[in-house]
Amino acid sequence: MIHQITIYLIIFWLVVLALMVYIRPGIATTLVWSMITLESVLQQGNDFLLNNSTLINYLIAGIAAMAAFWALISGKYRKVAIPVQLWLYLALIGLASLSYMWSISPEDTFDQLQKNLPYIIAFGFLAPMCVFDEKQLSSAITVLIYFGALVVLGVNFSESGRRGIILMVVKGNEISGNPLAAASFSGYVAFAALFSIFGEKLTSPKSLVKIAIVVACIAAMIQSGSRGQLLAFGGVAMIFFPILSRAAAKRSVILTILAAILIMGAGIIMVDQLGWSKRWDYQQLVEDQFARIDMLTFMLNQNFKAGPFYWLLGVGSSASFKFFGGYPHNTLGETLAEEGLIGFLLLSALLVISFRQGYSMVKSNALSRRTRVNVSIIVAIFTFDLILSMKEGSLLTSSTSLLSVAMTIAWLSSKLAKTNPSIEIRRAPAPVRFPQNTAQPQRLN
Repeated sequence: MIHQITIYLIIFWLVVLALMVYIRPGIATTLVWSMITLESVLQQGNDFLLNNSTLINYLIAGIAAMAAFWALISGKYRKVAIPVQLWLYLALIGLASLSYMWSISPEDTFDQLQKNLPYIIAFGFLAPMCVFDEKQLSSAITVLIYFGALVVLGVNFSESGRRGIILMVVKGNEISGNPLAAASFSGYVAFAALFSIFGEKLTSPKSLVKIAIVVACIAAMIQSGSRGQLLAFGGVAMIFFPILSRAAAKRSVILTILAAILIMGAGIIMVDQLGWSKRWDYQQLVEDQFARIDMLTFMLNQNFKAGPFYWLLGVGSSASFKFFGGYPHNTLGETLAEEGLIGFLLLSALLVISFRQGYSMVKSNALSRRTRVNVSIIVAIFTFDLILSMKEGSLLTSSTSLLSVAMTIAWLSSKLAKTNPSIEIRRAPAPVRFPQNTAQPQRLN
């Protein structure tokens, strides 16, 4: 019963938010980020959506496209410089596409590009364009907290197996949704809810609601069985609280302790629960990590043995599917092997520039305190996704969320740098002016 009520609420607010994107395009960014998790929540027990598995994704991508187009024709991008990351991303995707011509597994290269291209467009290009100023950023964060909380509740109230939401059971075998996407999106919502308490009274009703949302997000991470997401969330939260503490040190210390208690408590619950303890077995953790290292090492060896041409351009995007039936669970390493040194440098430059821009906005006194907090949420999510990219995902699959956040930072920085030049460069100190003597000179007789 509670699950059905949650589903109805999600659908209702999804329609309302879809109608509001013309006024607040930033809403579309959050809708895209929620796409994969929302899909799993709504598909459970719904034969129509299960038979049309990509319908929700295309609808949300269409909403983002309309929001970006409306902002474009309304002149929202007038006099805004195109961020350099956009050209880097286009070059990277272009290289991945062209690698079909020399790929050691052209079938896998073509199949993965064809399958993931709509998600690359939605996450990497459309969603970031919708956050182009402080108002749109605020709208995206607000929707991420409250609509995101509804989606996370949908995850918690859904029927779940060992990994993820059970979509259907076929001949005794469970078919589940994407547990990593659900856990990652829960991390997004948790960062937004927890950091947005900054500047509010800890005992206010709004703050207590947000703390409850964080607890629900941690529960969703536990339910997904995703170890990396929970650990990464805890680590990034501890790193970013001191950054926010400059304006309200005492309150931030309290929240830091609260976050630590919640995270440690969630970890204890996960270990103690019989269904999850096996995933936290030390031997299992070590075996899983070495398996990922072995796959990455194998792909790098394939690149090395192929010769100098492949060192530069790689052995072909998604060529790892030929050997493992999947990716090697390390985006930077996979890019080095499959797109070569050129692809690796393009990706590294995109990530480094985005991080520097994000940190520059966070510490800029030219922006309001609330905007700096909102930017901190985005940079924390970026750091969270970057850490996760070292143990899951690939350039064309789940790492599109990392690149989506990076591109969001890029567009936001491009706009704010125009209106607040001190974000990029420090203004020279004003010249010292000595007071002029205005007294009338005495006449000499």
